[in-house]
Amino acid sequence: MKKRKIKVQLSFLLIFSMMLINLSQAFANTEIIVEENEGTFSLQQQHQTISGGGYHSLQVRSDGTVWTCGQNNDGQLGDGTYYSKSLAVQVQQLSDVVAVSAGYYHNLALKSDGTVWAWGSNASGELGDNTTKRKSKPVMVTNLTDVVAISAGNYYSLALKSDGTVWAWGNNEYGQLGDGTTDQRTIPVMVQELSDVIAIAATSGYSLALKSDGTVWTWGRVLSNGVEKVEYTVNPIRVQGLNDIVAISAAANHALAIKSDGTVWCWGKDYYKGFSVRYVPVQVLELDNAVSASAGYNYSLLLKSDGTVWAWGENNYGQLGIGDKSIKINYEPLQVKNLKNVLSVEAALYHSLAQTSDGSIWAWGINNAGQIGNGTTINIYSPVLSKEAVPPTKPENLSATVNGNSIVLNWNASSGTTDISYEIYRDDVLIGNTSSTSYTDIDALVDKIIIYKVIAFDELNKYSEPETVVVNDNEAPSTPKNLIVFCDNTRDCEKNSVK
Repeated sequence: MKKRKIKVQLSFLLIFSMMLINLSQAFANTEIIVEENEGTFSLQQQHQTISGGGYHSLQVRSDGTVWTCGQNNDGQLGDGTYYSKSLAVQVQQLSDVVAVSAGYYHNLALKSDGTVWAWGSNASGELGDNTTKRKSKPVMVTNLTDVVAISAGNYYSLALKSDGTVWAWGNNEYGQLGDGTTDQRTIPVMVQELSDVIAIAATSGYSLALKSDGTVWTWGRVLSNGVEKVEYTVNPIRVQGLNDIVAISAAANHALAIKSDGTVWCWGKDYYKGFSVRYVPVQVLELDNAVSASAGYNYSLLLKSDGTVWAWGENNYGQLGIGDKSIKINYEPLQVKNLKNVLSVEAALYHSLAQTSDGSIWAWGINNAGQIGNGTTINIYSPVLSKEAVPPTKPENLSATVNGNSIVLNWNASSGTTDISYEIYRDDVLIGNTSSTSYTDIDALVDKIIIYKVIAFDELNKYSEPETVVVNDNEAPSTPKNLIVFCDNTRDCEKNSVK
């Protein structure tokens, strides 16, 4: 067996994308091993752990779970609901995940067994489950195994198999699936005339692939062939003038590539030194020691070997992370503020993500749907820590006072990461809710034992443990004896009296 090792000190190598942007996927100190044995091809890779979609964000944790925040109109958060979250929540029914890719309204996840799972928008079959129905929880992509990398684009998806072949499904208006047609596909088909691929990039209407020989290939509504503009192609063509490439990233209007010497090259609409269109790749000056590049919508991020992040292009929503609201566009790279020891970066539509060596996730830019993950919807102009949604604390010291035919309940306020309200139960039946710390039950029957429970809940539908009090007939209210209350942070809390 002959082995060719390509050691790439990258935080991102594989690229994935959204409607108007392609996002480079997180690789830390990646070693790619290409094995050749009697004509066979085998590819081994590490995987990305953060991803930014149109207006949402994803993270894979060390335990193989996936957490999301932001817009959720098509179920792209994967938590079984369709409303947005400004703090991270866990994707349901998904485990053993090693990689994620966020599209504009849909997502892909790669499991350790080589299968691919998808959720969110499915209008063009981009989930690959042979339907066009959206899903708020993950479903397995049909007939796809041995996958080592994934890339979610604008209503279509790409997957890279261990044998170096690329597979595609979803929208195919411009031939971005690369199967020689413009037919929509609801299950994966193989990209034609393409092999020995080690990295993929799906974006808005066109795709990129990096081969093991360091060349870059493209298909669909391509930016150019490296020499001149090409309207579109349904089969892969080589981007001329690019050699010795180790990383790629693609957005709707421009693309980036890093050479093995750490230099950065771009083509398409030029947001470095102006807005001219470059059909021939040109070097981005003043930048070296690059280990990762991520192309956003009209802006770019770059990670250097010293762990610093640099940005250039549009800054209308703070996506450059330079902390200056007055700068709406910058043509030369500026250092992102307050970031060090960065391992990976992500340029999303109008927001950015970074993961540091301690595992922390930082975000900045537009935050209209809570995609920054800090519990607000205010645009952020320099990096802030993303947070996880946690349940409210228990509403302690619940008391009950009999007042004629009514019973007045009072309790201490719960604390949490978002605004909190309370549900009130009488004998396990929901009788009301309030945002205050007091409630009057005007329909109480004071001639019998009554058990009240109060449960705090927040805007993210997280529930506290219940606080319980018992009102006895003709006796002062008291805490029940031998009463065990079980609650799993959902509405379905139940009691069990010990005889």
